Amino acid sequence: MSKPEELRLRILVHLEQHSRADSGTYVNDTDLATATGASVEEVRRQLDILEAQGLTREANSMGQHSAIISPAGSLAIEGVMDTVPAKRKIGF
Repeated sequence: MSKPEELRLRILVHLEQHSRADSGTYVNDTDLATATGASVEEVRRQLDILEAQGLTREANSMGQHSAIISPAGSLAIEGVMDTVPAKRKIGF
């Protein structure tokens, strides 16, 4: 898996976890950058790709980008979510 693909997966996992904890709210690009260890600019690029794939929905306002996972995104990472605690132990 390439670095951009890994980042997109980390973004989706974070959005899914956020959705489970606080359904219906968007996560801003700064929070996603902090959670994934990527730059805000890289998070924005990956969010654009994820939205084009139908895996997220974005809301952009006042220079800030926010996203929420789509139902298709939740389905796409369904199997991954079962292994998230194990992946955290290895630094994913």
